[in-house]
Amino acid sequence: MEVRIHKSAGYRNDLLVVIPRSEIEDVLFHIANRGRLMELPGLLRGTTQDPAEREMVNNCKVPVEEHLRLLTESLIKAGRKGLVNSDGEPQRRFLVVGTRNVGNNHGFVAWQKDHAEPSFHVRGDPLNYSFYSCLTRQRDGQVAIRKLRFLDGKVVEDAEDVTADIDWCVYANWVLRDGQVIGIDEIIGQFYDLRHVLAFQESPGNKGEEAKFFEGYA
Repeated sequence: MEVRIHKSAGYRNDLLVVIPRSEIEDVLFHIANRGRLMELPGLLRGTTQDPAEREMVNNCKVPVEEHLRLLTESLIKAGRKGLVNSDGEPQRRFLVVGTRNVGNNHGFVAWQKDHAEPSFHVRGDPLNYSFYSCLTRQRDGQVAIRKLRFLDGKVVEDAEDVTADIDWCVYANWVLRDGQVIGIDEIIGQFYDLRHVLAFQESPGNKGEEAKFFEGYA
């Protein structure tokens, strides 16, 4: 595993972790208070949100330690090894990555086969993207990025029902393809909050200063 920290005052402050596939034993995905979040509209943008409703959304969130405890409980029930012991101490090496948009923003959907309601999205999500670019854990344990849609409880890729191939998947803005940053025209339809579009850095092909932000990413 390789860790790169980039810091440049007023310009760049980010962490890049590079993990070879050969070092990845498994990839797990967990949403805390899943059912409660689906009854709420997330943190609305561009409109005034009822403070009580906003507080209910915030109250669904839990510290990472609680995520690990709950995930460990579900793993043990499934006859698998947990991540932490009863004192919260790690039982093996793992890396925790947050997916804070899930449960907060429209468009950030997920699908998990082990739930009575596999599809996850916040209340009122229009669910109208032509496709959702998803990080996907497949039934064979492999991880991939796939262009998926969710129809009548099924996961569809192009015109094919691929539900049986999927363990879980979660949407994210797919900004890198074949090691290149894609143009804004290809991804603008996948931003619910247009302020994020304004912050999106365009392809290095424009040779502008903003291209340096993605230098070295693959």
